[in-house]
Amino acid sequence: MSNRPAGISILALIYILISSIGLISSISLPAVNWLAILSMLGLGISAVAFYMGQKWAWWIIATLTLISIIINVPQFYYIVTNSDLIPDIRKYYLKHGGKIVVQTLILLFMFSKPIIKFFSFKTLNRAKLSAILIAAVVVLFFVLKLFSYLMLATHR
Repeated sequence: MSNRPAGISILALIYILISSIGLISSISLPAVNWLAILSMLGLGISAVAFYMGQKWAWWIIATLTLISIIINVPQFYYIVTNSDLIPDIRKYYLKHGGKIVVQTLILLFMFSKPIIKFFSFKTLNRAKLSAILIAAVVVLFFVLKLFSYLMLATHR
């Protein structure tokens, strides 16, 4: 796993910082939110593994990035179509539009040749990686949707 691209180190450091700040914030809340704590620990572990070149970490980071884009596109669309109803609209344009741009750039970076080579995806080209990633996100969406439906059904 030598010849680590500089972008891997930078991106891993950013995710480690995000997970550290999120973990500290989660722990400092009056009510302990175990899901937030576990999520931040998972992100931190994934970031370290990403830095070390573990394939599973690439999949987690890529999946989280794609999910972030998918979540922010409809929110940005809502803001654009309802701009006359939302006071101080510029900060929301920057918040959601910026997230879409940054996460798209990260996802493009994740599919660059040096990154694919670093993670040793020898048998998978970009098209196959993209198809698998999209399929995984779709399956994850339906599993979470089913889970939320079952949770609601049990609480009625």
